[in-house]
Amino acid sequence: MKNHSLCVRVLLLASLGGCSSKDEASANGASGLGGQAGSAGQNIGAAGNASGGTSSSGGTPNSGGSPAAGVSGVFAGGAGSGTAGAAGASAAGASTAGASTGGNAGTAGSSQGAGGNAGALNGADPKFLIFLLLGQSNMVGQPQPQSQDLQQDPRIKVLAYDNCSNVNRKYNKWYTAYPPLHQCDAGVGPGDYFAKTLLQSLPEGYTIGLVPCAVNGAPIDVFRKGVPRPGWTLPPDNHWATGYEFIMSRAQEAQKVGVIRGILFHQGESNSGQAVWVDQVKQLVTDLRTDLGIGDVPFLAGELYYNGCCKAHNVLVKQLTDSVTNGFLISASGLNGIDTFHFDLPGQRELGKRYGTAMQQGLTLP
Repeated sequence: MKNHSLCVRVLLLASLGGCSSKDEASANGASGLGGQAGSAGQNIGAAGNASGGTSSSGGTPNSGGSPAAGVSGVFAGGAGSGTAGAAGASAAGASTAGASTGGNAGTAGSSQGAGGNAGALNGADPKFLIFLLLGQSNMVGQPQPQSQDLQQDPRIKVLAYDNCSNVNRKYNKWYTAYPPLHQCDAGVGPGDYFAKTLLQSLPEGYTIGLVPCAVNGAPIDVFRKGVPRPGWTLPPDNHWATGYEFIMSRAQEAQKVGVIRGILFHQGESNSGQAVWVDQVKQLVTDLRTDLGIGDVPFLAGELYYNGCCKAHNVLVKQLTDSVTNGFLISASGLNGIDTFHFDLPGQRELGKRYGTAMQQGLTLP
């Protein structure tokens, strides 16, 4: 089930760089019209303007050019369609309305919750398609990028996962995407080629926004609502009581400028063979859909490496996607690995393409 609302202008520039790999740790918005218009929406942060260099296979910027200081990107606040009066309310999981510069802010435009407009908030651009990336190290990505993986498209953005000086990113700011999408020393995960594949099917004027939330080695308890996380560091300062709060915070930040259109999931190595995992992930999906007001957006879950430690868990992955509304199983058939846990670079590229093809089938545009 798919939906949308409102409009924003986007101006973002991005930086270029790469990084090293890491093994598995363990098995605001807008003010309305009506009185006088409110101020432009929130500054999304210094986007970083690449000064011409590409990355070497080792992942660090080569002598061709390092990331420049960058230009601050601004999403102009979308005008609300309401009448004069108090600042408008946001949808489920809402952020605060933007401050007005004079007069009374009008009621913010008609953002809707679940079943309405897929959780669009005031000022959110319905053509800015947001996707959550959840899971553990295969979603993070282990193999190091090569030059072809570092090619950028300004229509693919990433909400920075952490403060990473090596790629000139700051936590929760938007940048043009390239690997690593997750932690500073990560590699290529499925999110990279998912976005590149999906973009090929989108009309002009659409932008993809990736919200990486995966954690190396994390069991499902790290992410469940109301479950104190059993260790594992979460960016930017590890203050989160639960990983669910971490995901929600980033998802709500993304909803200020776009609309969440799907959830990508790759996790299970740390819960391999545990039958209860199916119901735990189903509840996580239900909680996110409800609390973010995004309806039954497509949920894509990937199989684990066929020749690795945890191939038997794929029976449970299939049960999960069969039992989740609008669920899609992403096959890992024919993909190779770098160890018993992780896909190799060609495998990650192909896995991402399979996620992208599935989303093409599940996504309906406004």
